[in-house]
Amino acid sequence: MSDAYTRIMARVIGAVAPRAALRWAAGRAALSSYIGAGGSDHNANWRPTRKSADAILRTDAAGLVARARSLDRNNVNVSGALRKIVSNVVHTGIRPQFTHSRTRAPLNDLEGSFNAWAKHNKFYVWQQGLALRHWWVDGEILGNLWIDPRRLLVGINPLRVEMLEQDLIDSNKNGVLANGHTMRRGMELDRHGDPVACWILSAHPGDYLYGTGLESARVELSRLVHLWLPLRASQTRGVSLMAPIVEEIRDLGEYKASERIAARLAAAFGLFIKTQHPELGAAMMPGGTQSQAPTVGDYLETGRIQTLPAGTEIQVAEASRPSSPYADYVRSANKDASVGFGLRYGNYSHDYTESSFSSERSAALDERRGWIGQQEFLTDGWCEPIARRWLEIEAATGRTDLRPEDVGINWQAPGWPWVDPVKDATANEKKLAMRVTTRRTICAEMGTDFDETLEQLAREEAEIASRVPQTQGEQNAPKK
Repeated sequence: MSDAYTRIMARVIGAVAPRAALRWAAGRAALSSYIGAGGSDHNANWRPTRKSADAILRTDAAGLVARARSLDRNNVNVSGALRKIVSNVVHTGIRPQFTHSRTRAPLNDLEGSFNAWAKHNKFYVWQQGLALRHWWVDGEILGNLWIDPRRLLVGINPLRVEMLEQDLIDSNKNGVLANGHTMRRGMELDRHGDPVACWILSAHPGDYLYGTGLESARVELSRLVHLWLPLRASQTRGVSLMAPIVEEIRDLGEYKASERIAARLAAAFGLFIKTQHPELGAAMMPGGTQSQAPTVGDYLETGRIQTLPAGTEIQVAEASRPSSPYADYVRSANKDASVGFGLRYGNYSHDYTESSFSSERSAALDERRGWIGQQEFLTDGWCEPIARRWLEIEAATGRTDLRPEDVGINWQAPGWPWVDPVKDATANEKKLAMRVTTRRTICAEMGTDFDETLEQLAREEAEIASRVPQTQGEQNAPKK
């Protein structure tokens, strides 16, 4: 549009003063010095919106989430990618280690109580994995923290975590309240822009037992855990992390479906009857009625010898499938999708034809950095708030004498095996000798607890000493 305006004005000015037209056109060109902002022919229809993130999500979020969920349900690559992400980020669960904030002494009894509660509530594997999966597909997930007194009867902390899909947030709540607070798609913000409450519907709007017209109620955020990650400063709620790749994956699925249909048609053995004498009429058609000429059957039977009408010939229908660009297109589309998921191409598609050990090692290290970031995000946004509420209830019910503020929590996330065990072990030995790392750090990278490892080693050594008889040399050896 800008270029068209420049050309028109230059012609108008040039009709009167050609030199002035040149100066004016040069000045306009200087103003639009960014090539990406130019309005040339191939970019003429590229006019993206400059709306705020909330304004865009207000109209697009519902459709985007529905499409992402559809791919999660029906696309094998998407479902597999999400399972791989969850199994690597969560695995057996991100677990807490309680220590006294002043003495740094481990609080094993408190940790045991939390593990019992976590097992009762499926907190480690199922709940953490589901929260991470909802974050990827929906962009956000809510946890409603409530008290169930029945748990006290069985000796369990009464805290319960009810997981709420983002559909339960009343997105129609928008505007300014009388107290000066602002509502944006169901989130209530105070005068400083901090979220203080969320408006929750009484039931899922898409459930088959409930219709429309559901009422929403205000719930303080102190009772909720809201797991989401803003991608823009003007964003109040989450957006699906699959947003950039939804269309790409959908197009690939449609293309593969079309190729499958074409391959099935090509697999059918089809024959055509050709003739230079169309005046023969129905005699050469399958099931022809003219008795003076042989007829052709509808289907070709095994071992059949067929006499054809005079002047006709058989032509086999040939359709080679898949088409020649099929493999290249599928590989290219899967590479784009793997980038969107933060996975190695081979890990996403199980296609290792172009892989080498060095490239896979480099990609695996980069992939793990992304998983470590997601572990930190899940720990800070989901695990830590729930564990802190658990500590408050543990102290309030008299189940511990410790104050919640006196308890420190270190979270142990799952690790991964070494890519090259021999080289990695040798490298860690050198790092320990150089005093640039610690055994605790190495254990954490592998997803194991250093203290538990020492305790287990001590138990094993004691068991070996008690069950394996000493040799004669060991018995006569002088004691130190």
